[in-house]
Amino acid sequence: MLRNLLAHIARPYLIRELPGWGRVYKLMVGGHEKQEQWADALPRIIRDKRNGYIRVLDIREWADRSLYFLGRWYDLPTALAVEAALRPGDRVVDVGGNYGHFTLAAAHAVGPSGAVLTAEPNPVAYARLRTHIALNKIGHVDARNIGIAAEPGELTLTIPSVNSGEASFAPSDYDDNTSVTCPVETLDALVGTDTVDLIKIDVEGFELEVLRGAMAVLERDQPLLITEVVEKHLARANASRASLFALLEPIGYRAYRLDLHRQGLQHTLVMSVYDKDSP
Repeated sequence: MLRNLLAHIARPYLIRELPGWGRVYKLMVGGHEKQEQWADALPRIIRDKRNGYIRVLDIREWADRSLYFLGRWYDLPTALAVEAALRPGDRVVDVGGNYGHFTLAAAHAVGPSGAVLTAEPNPVAYARLRTHIALNKIGHVDARNIGIAAEPGELTLTIPSVNSGEASFAPSDYDDNTSVTCPVETLDALVGTDTVDLIKIDVEGFELEVLRGAMAVLERDQPLLITEVVEKHLARANASRASLFALLEPIGYRAYRLDLHRQGLQHTLVMSVYDKDSP
């Protein structure tokens, strides 16, 4: 209880991301390893400092806890990439929307003249996503409670109790899971003839299957593609980084890694050619 109180006292320092905030955060707030410390925490409502949208948070979960104490989505490289790449009027597809971190960042960047199409198969996460859309009166986000795969049909989604953001159609690495049967569609069918400027995919290892069902739109529009590439996650779906790059490189894609450079209190996005042989 005392540690949690100190964390709340430190929150103004953390939100400003002042020098040494990372050490303060690790000591006072923590991630997965401090879940039990926050087991009795009450829900919180904040306004995201980067896009101004209202967020309803369950700070018992590490990702929401990070958003509460930093005032922003934890994935700053992706947030900066969205802000740099998108313009008002652009069209975006978010595959694996979860609670809406990426969806809201994209919605802010493209504005009411643009459009965001989001697919989230987990019904609990989808409900939170819909809450955020409704609270902020965002009319240019179309959220669907479906999964995306190489072929249409139904698949079983495995949801780890420790973190709904790691839900996947691939087998889970965790012992404590729930599961739900979900309708799935291909990205090509979902998008149809609409032009797409950017696609984000974060599906915990199922990325290759999503891409296999998106080849028509990828070849037609050549949208920017932001995707998670984690070898151990891909292996759970019988895929690999090599197979992912082998699919994309022949149609003109080149891989870059998103990183950060900090100078003073400012963060700058750094893009470097992705080393396919790196860990």
